[in-house]
Amino acid sequence: MICKNELPEMRSKTLRFLSVPSALRRVRDAAEPMAEAAAAVVARVVDGPAPTATDTVAPVAPVRTAATQPAAPAPQGARPTPPAVAGHDEASADAPPLPSEQAEAAAPVPKRPVRRPGTRRVSRPVKPVSPMAAPRVDIPFVIPGEEHLAREELREQGQHLARQDRWDRLSDRLLDLDRRRVLTPGLVSAAALLAEGARLDVLNAAREGIARNAPKTVHDAVADLEQTRAEFPESPGLAAVLALTHVDVAQLWRGNAALSALATMRRTWHDRNMSKAARLVDQFDPFECDSPLWAAIRCAVLEADPMPGARVADDYEDLIDLDPGNPGHMMALGRDLHPHRFGSWEALDLNARRTAARTGDLWGLGAYAWIWIGAMQTRSGAQRRLDVDLFAAGLHDILDRHGDQHMVNVLAALTGLVLPPARIVDAREKSVGDNFGWIAQNHLREIHPLVWAETALPGQPTSGRMLPEELVSCGKARALSTLADQFEAQMGRSGYLVVGETGLQVA
Repeated sequence: MICKNELPEMRSKTLRFLSVPSALRRVRDAAEPMAEAAAAVVARVVDGPAPTATDTVAPVAPVRTAATQPAAPAPQGARPTPPAVAGHDEASADAPPLPSEQAEAAAPVPKRPVRRPGTRRVSRPVKPVSPMAAPRVDIPFVIPGEEHLAREELREQGQHLARQDRWDRLSDRLLDLDRRRVLTPGLVSAAALLAEGARLDVLNAAREGIARNAPKTVHDAVADLEQTRAEFPESPGLAAVLALTHVDVAQLWRGNAALSALATMRRTWHDRNMSKAARLVDQFDPFECDSPLWAAIRCAVLEADPMPGARVADDYEDLIDLDPGNPGHMMALGRDLHPHRFGSWEALDLNARRTAARTGDLWGLGAYAWIWIGAMQTRSGAQRRLDVDLFAAGLHDILDRHGDQHMVNVLAALTGLVLPPARIVDAREKSVGDNFGWIAQNHLREIHPLVWAETALPGQPTSGRMLPEELVSCGKARALSTLADQFEAQMGRSGYLVVGETGLQVA
């Protein structure tokens, strides 16, 4: 997810929905009579009073916001009133000029504007964006959303227990969540999130060491956790945290490069951490422990196996049978069965159909869609290989069973970003990408920017750590740009999107 790089590309589309940000108005009182006279002349030219000394900014709602305010009803057949440009009103438009502009203000008005792009003069009024170029959208944003709050709470619990050295309490809590198959509202494993928080400090230290090419720093950070685990050798929960730490550190050493392209030092440390995780996996049987978490770790260390393709389908079958309600396992199967990983197109489609048959009572055909979505996130082009009818039926079955707005945003982002209409060239790709239209129009009632920001794009490396406000901005831009692409024809050059009784409507 390279959100910062996407924002410039999306700006031209997003501007049709968003008002132009207001420029800062610089007002300076002239002390000499000549300056006062010049200011009076300019004030008469623009025919309005000077702005007040202090502008007030309306507070922004902390949780639920909207891209724009709803427009007042227009008369029948009339064009919708254009949105006001943020920060532009009569007072600010009539601000007196800077002293450096006094001579220009007294001179005859030229036929062409004197100010060239990039200058800092702000005394002239900003020309509002034409409604022909700025369709609007009235869809509320939900920030951060119930799902992200639940995830952060579990991560914070794990981090707090680790910092307090309450490893016994952490292990008991993790095993309890795992055995009860507790999921967040968005169907993410609560045990996995708790374990993520528990190793967060170690991973932060390892990340800094890898950025400096300092293997000893990374080794020391993980060694502290290994020593802690040695004090509880029979604890499956603490061993799971350590195994996941080794997997994460191995991935940090690898980065976004192929294993064959890694430098010798990085490949050595990657393989060493992955091997340590694999040895821990051998000590704990997922079925004996009744642990989907250990089954997921076993799948995560497949690349440490000399022949991963021979076991990938069986390992994931065990995982999904242990925890069929978690769609993340199915998406992971799709990623690992991709031909660029350990599988083939034939094996991918076959296992998607088999998994859908085994989980039909819970998901209908939803498993088929989840597995292929995972493959699409790995590399573009997977949509040319699937059964378009089964895929669409699977999406419908998912929303029939989990139709909350978080899930709607997840599927909207996956179909809208993983299958962007602008890049569709194949008839089958177009059929798959068309699913975004009915998901958005029939089900989308609010936008969850964090969901859109965290959606992985096919074949693209994930970005570095981003600030929360950067994630929100990225998610908004992605969502609005994708909606602009989808509904451009219906909106024409003057329409705008609203949430109606039956879904998204063009007004």
